Amino acid sequence: MRTKRNACHAIALVVPALAAGFAQGETLVDPFTIDGGAVGLNAVTFDALDLDGLRTVEADRRSRHEVEQFAVGRRTALSPADVGTLEDLGNGMVAWRLRIESANAVNINVGTYWHVPPSTTMYMLDQFGDTPYRAITAADNNVNDQFWTPHVDGPTMELYVEVKASEWRDFVEGFQLTQVNLGFTSVDQLDGQPSARSAACHIDVACPEADPWQFQVAAVGRYFASTPSGTFLCSGALINNTAEDGRPLFYTANHCPATEGFASMVVWWNYENSVCRPPGSAQSAQPGNGSSSQFSSGATLLMTYSPADTTLVELNTAPPTFYQVNFIGWSRVGTTVTTGFGIHHPNGQEKRISLENDIAPRSGNFYVVDYDEGGVEGGSSGSPFFDNNGLAVGTACCVNTLTPCSSPAQITNYGALSQAWNGGGTSSSRLRDHLDPLNSGVTALAGLGAPPPDPPAPFNLTAPANGATELNSQGNISCTWTLSDSGVVYTFVLSENSDLSSPIMTTNPGSGFQTIGGGTLNGNTTYYWGVEAEALGQVTQSTPYPSSFTTASVAGNCTGDADGDNAVTLQDLNIVLFNFGNTVAPGTNGDVDGDGAVTLNDLNIVLFNFGTVC
Repeated sequence: MRTKRNACHAIALVVPALAAGFAQGETLVDPFTIDGGAVGLNAVTFDALDLDGLRTVEADRRSRHEVEQFAVGRRTALSPADVGTLEDLGNGMVAWRLRIESANAVNINVGTYWHVPPSTTMYMLDQFGDTPYRAITAADNNVNDQFWTPHVDGPTMELYVEVKASEWRDFVEGFQLTQVNLGFTSVDQLDGQPSARSAACHIDVACPEADPWQFQVAAVGRYFASTPSGTFLCSGALINNTAEDGRPLFYTANHCPATEGFASMVVWWNYENSVCRPPGSAQSAQPGNGSSSQFSSGATLLMTYSPADTTLVELNTAPPTFYQVNFIGWSRVGTTVTTGFGIHHPNGQEKRISLENDIAPRSGNFYVVDYDEGGVEGGSSGSPFFDNNGLAVGTACCVNTLTPCSSPAQITNYGALSQAWNGGGTSSSRLRDHLDPLNSGVTALAGLGAPPPDPPAPFNLTAPANGATELNSQGNISCTWTLSDSGVVYTFVLSENSDLSSPIMTTNPGSGFQTIGGGTLNGNTTYYWGVEAEALGQVTQSTPYPSSFTTASVAGNCTGDADGDNAVTLQDLNIVLFNFGNTVAPGTNGDVDGDGAVTLNDLNIVLFNFGTVC
């Protein structure tokens, strides 16, 4: 029997010592209220946003070529000990959940103190109860002790956490909600207009123009980073270093703000349209079909050099190999660039490519580019510019206010990698130390391809327990397992053979369970089952593979036949004696008279019909 108890409703107004990254004396907590919410679920409710006012301010920011902001920040200091509801799941686990809402927020994302115990699993649910992203776990613990989530569309986000009851106190000590960012415009529609998209003249990376540069396309990501005032959107790319060790270095612009350090950074990978929409067409100006399910969270600042508008960070974790991202190469020669291209996320939308055929010589710290095909917009800031060899030579700085692809041509400045190479002369202000850790002195370096994909992460079958007996085949049997990596395809196999040959059931369930309907299986029979997880041609089998369970006997057509073999034998007598006095499901486990209990009447029926063959 599951029981639910509400947590206390006290509000913590001071950030405990656990919360990292806040300046002393700073006003931390913004106004909000806490209520019981729907079905007893506590909700942290923020005031409605002044959407028109916020969008007007943002339009002014855009006119000054500043980084695009799509959300405002609300500092909090909320612990699971103070808010949310706690439920005993009855299996040694507890569930904590909290709803966060603002009546007209377009989207919500949160920052947390995150140093959780091993059994922790957290999901982010949207207003419809869907979970658009993978689970967040203890594997996401990092040196920053912070985790910032991707955005959830709509005015509501629910956090749902499962953790072992024995580790609940450790979770309370290792988790705190430190900031809530409330979106006043869509991440994909930065000017706030419901139908707004990037300009139709942009070129999808699925178009033929990008075919020679798909290696570079796979390295570029869209990201946001948060400050106390809100959340801002930029582009950037993974970049190779002379050790070629796959270190997750991410190259972007100095003017993309992240005053919390880059712990708040969330990068989306492979956010692109699946087909080429002809540039200039109505389709090209419409919403694309890019998926934002692949993301990385958190980074550490390595260097920044404002004169060439260059920043380099290291992501907390490398993107999983099945994302199939690459690391761009680079050139610091700086004087031979004549043609090139940019790859970016204009207006925060699906990835595009822009082409330039006649670059002017570098002027000071910047290349000045007036694209011949395509252009850039807000959200393109920080994206790389490549020379005709596909090597990065700069990062997007400043976009003028002309419409992309306009005449006269829109001008874009790119901070030169060659100027940031020695930068300000220190490790924290120059690229050299990080892109050439071997001190090789090379002037150019090719990109690093994604290694062959790893097989999906190991996962375990959880129920029924391996070797379980007396399962009721007349009712539903639920087979469950822990989850492997996000994005894998599961194959569930059930057979009467221990090598899973001649399966009687094969399915592709979308998550960690498969229900076997009542009456599907025979009684008094041993079955074997297993699950495979597959991604990019790599397969991981469950532990164990296979597992087994045995169903309980079911009364057959013969009077007194307890095991369903159409004969009344010593086996039937043993079943009745073994279960004598038990209350059971009608017709199972020795209940040959079907009254839901194994009694003297069942014994007499078996003895009277002993030896009968039907």
